[in-house]
Amino acid sequence: MKIAIMQPYFFPYIGYFNLINACENFIFYDDVNFIKNGWINRNRVLTFGKVKYITVPIENTSSFIKIKDTYIKKDMPWQNKILSCLSQSYKGAAFYAPSMEIIENVLKTSTTNISTLAANSVKICAEYIGIQAKFSFASECFENQHLHGEERIIDICLQENAEEYFNLPGGRNLYDKNNFKNKNITLTFIQPKIWEYNHFTPLFEPALSIIDVMMHNSPEKIRESMTTKSITN
Repeated sequence: MKIAIMQPYFFPYIGYFNLINACENFIFYDDVNFIKNGWINRNRVLTFGKVKYITVPIENTSSFIKIKDTYIKKDMPWQNKILSCLSQSYKGAAFYAPSMEIIENVLKTSTTNISTLAANSVKICAEYIGIQAKFSFASECFENQHLHGEERIIDICLQENAEEYFNLPGGRNLYDKNNFKNKNITLTFIQPKIWEYNHFTPLFEPALSIIDVMMHNSPEKIRESMTTKSITN
């Protein structure tokens, strides 16, 4: 069993999907604290050649509240605002129609919870791209919130009978591979391949939301970009 664990992000960048593609079971880490000014409720797109954030407004942006307990502001036309921004920005893109259909389906998610909305943005995009992985939520599967940091991650791996745990390079300072090895778990960091494509600007802007990638590339092309990646232990 190969697993990865990450907070649910709102239409995350391609590297997040590389992580999903590397594992069999992807666990949304929804019962940890909300990250202010992070990627849980916002992401970056291009608007007339300039980087712009699309944001889901949050009722109370507190880093002391769990992601699963963080709620979307009521009675605000944020869905229409995002759709209008994307329509104006990408209407000439090659894959505008199927991408907008996916985005609309995500934004129509019947929930007041940012965790559910963000997770749906990941699952629906992953299905469109053709990534096959099982998805689950930490809050629904593991009774180990008394543990923290690396200790909790290792415990989740053990409960899942995982032989390998995947993470992005940003986690190198958080984990000790020897602690995983002592539990017969291989700790693997993947370096996502950020490939360049034409997206309305003379200079390529890397690590934008998966929205930008989908607007300009076919699902097959996106999947193909994930077949070559550097993996380091």
